[in-house]
Amino acid sequence: GCAVINRDQEVMPNGDTLNWDAYREVIGWSDCERGYPGTQNIKILPDPAYEDGYYIIHKARKYNGQFEDITFELRHSYVDMQLDGGMGDVVYYDSILYDAPITNANLEAIPVDNGEDWWILQPIEDESLFLTYKLDHDGIEKLPDQNSEVNFQRYRAGAGTMRFSPNGEQLAYYDYFLNLHVYDFDRSTGQISNHQKVTLFDDAEDIPNSAFRFGSVEWSPNSRFMYVAVRDSLFQVARWEEDMNSGIRL
Repeated sequence: GCAVINRDQEVMPNGDTLNWDAYREVIGWSDCERGYPGTQNIKILPDPAYEDGYYIIHKARKYNGQFEDITFELRHSYVDMQLDGGMGDVVYYDSILYDAPITNANLEAIPVDNGEDWWILQPIEDESLFLTYKLDHDGIEKLPDQNSEVNFQRYRAGAGTMRFSPNGEQLAYYDYFLNLHVYDFDRSTGQISNHQKVTLFDDAEDIPNSAFRFGSVEWSPNSRFMYVAVRDSLFQVARWEEDMNSGIRL
């Protein structure tokens, strides 16, 4: 998350300033010896309008003078693989897509049903909303926010992940505090619907932040099952159940 590297493991021209902010300077990682901490916070997507172009969607930590005030900002950069003798060059970097707080994880993307364009979704911090973008031949367009029916919290969201199903018809969000949330997804419109909550842990929303447990959700290849791994437990959830809470298997 600090630099863009070419296939010879060298920094591309203009590729050494990704996610630049006072945060990198204050904590002494301006040389990126330890990388840039984060989970599910970067995507590289092909440009539908140019076969040698790639968009990097990424998140920068915004430092406002106190570490408890660190927030995350959504940005994008662009790489042209025709440049630098075919090794690639960062044409522009750190262009802001959304300059208000978002969760530090949960960035997800999936192809539009035309097979060329992309949908990009990202939860907003302390809101019950998904940011929604479409990447097509004209670039990245912000669409209206979508109601998630879930209030996403900054650091709690970092203890989980968000995943589209392989068939592109569902979206799953998991973190230890909010449990598992599943939506139908329309790849032609980018819209979510039919929200369902699957309760794996009782009263998890009342647990203090210090008691978080890292975990992750993933789909089976046939999109019939979801798997949630949480440190010492692995759950299987059957997607086709009318009430998915009856389809939980530990």
